[in-house]
Amino acid sequence: MKSTRVLTVALFSVLTVSVTTTATATPSTLPILAKRISSKNPNGKIRSSECLVFPDGVTIDNSIDGLEFSVERSGKVSSAIITRINEAASAKTSSVQRSALGTSYSFVAFRTSAAGIQESIVLASFDGSTGVEVSNPAPAAQVLKEVANSLCN
Repeated sequence: MKSTRVLTVALFSVLTVSVTTTATATPSTLPILAKRISSKNPNGKIRSSECLVFPDGVTIDNSIDGLEFSVERSGKVSSAIITRINEAASAKTSSVQRSALGTSYSFVAFRTSAAGIQESIVLASFDGSTGVEVSNPAPAAQVLKEVANSLCN
């Protein structure tokens, strides 16, 4: 029984690598999650990263002191994520003033309204230049941030 599981996992890994290496286009449709980070290194160099999660993959665009590079991965996100996005959208965000630390980040979810317009739902953000922190108290917002962190690293 164990050898069958190992064979299944090994076969899945081979198929995943095959799909990943043959993918040539950016993931389709509109993103469902975004994670953005921008900071200044101790030597003054700017570093930024934007990760977009799509239903069928992830794109990560990075920039370090003007050097830009991108990563694209195929994959699949469960349609149950829409329920979590709707739960996060129903919560009221709050903001507080913190110390300006220089590093900025944002986690945003997206959904399409009944009118076909893409809506942004703030899960969390921090403006490193002003110190304004925005948080979404919904438990679903925390789960979506964890999903973004898992897929974007």
